[in-house]
Amino acid sequence: MTDPLDPDYRRRINRAIDLVVERLDEDLPLARLAAVAHFSPFHFHRVFSALMGETVKTFTLRVRLERALVLLKAGPRRSLKEIATACGFGSPAVFSRAFRRAHGVAPSAARQPGFLRGRKNRQAFPIASRYHLEKFPAGETPLPVTIEDLPARPIAYLRARDPYRTAAVARAFASVTAWAAAQGLGAQNAQLIGLAHDDPEVTPLAQCTYDVAVTLPRGVEPPGHFSRRTIPAGKFAVCRCIGDIQSVDRAWNFLYKAWLPRSRWQPAHFPALEVFATWPREAAPAAWDLWCCVPLARGI
Repeated sequence: MTDPLDPDYRRRINRAIDLVVERLDEDLPLARLAAVAHFSPFHFHRVFSALMGETVKTFTLRVRLERALVLLKAGPRRSLKEIATACGFGSPAVFSRAFRRAHGVAPSAARQPGFLRGRKNRQAFPIASRYHLEKFPAGETPLPVTIEDLPARPIAYLRARDPYRTAAVARAFASVTAWAAAQGLGAQNAQLIGLAHDDPEVTPLAQCTYDVAVTLPRGVEPPGHFSRRTIPAGKFAVCRCIGDIQSVDRAWNFLYKAWLPRSRWQPAHFPALEVFATWPREAAPAAWDLWCCVPLARGI
């Protein structure tokens, strides 16, 4: 069999992953996911497991639980029934059992101050957050946030796994920006966008993913090993960040842990965006200039 780590295989599996994440409240049959990835169901399951290190069933349950945790700790309170339905669990009881198996406590415990403190990810993650749901640290000025309607944008992207501990993101940045430059694309006529799929305080670091993407002008086609999708139009909470990687971490934590819980918005089920005002030459420059954008669902 062809090496499941082949770029074409990655691109095809990404289609199935994106469908699972976009339709998290649905029970998608294996045959449908296999068809999206252009595999037979038998080979799709084997390739998916080899590439992701977990089965489709395990991946889907993990992402559902991670999404539920986001809804529990960010934004206005929603009932367990609402969260269970939004995340694809058949009932609050099914959701509660799955959450207990994963975290050892009932879902309601996730709403308590300090629930995430002491988790292994926080010890391993190089930029451990200092911000908590309850308050923004004393002596620090809240960041300006605007609500903006952003248009739909077709993108080509490369997906990096384990981005916080490996050079995968650096390689993706280098490949995407080199290809874009060869097409005459730059900050003046395209957008360089990072899509952060996971919260590194919640998702095991080895299973976190980050997409490095560039918007596609009409008539420009990416090479075969790039994946494609469209960022849907919608409302985003936008905060500009100019500074080092610590400043970026501060902006994200302010948005999710200080601003969002006090707003009248829910986090929409789509990756957060980093839209680069200037295109960095490497994955971690000394000074970033970007907009941190949290996708929003309807206000309540």
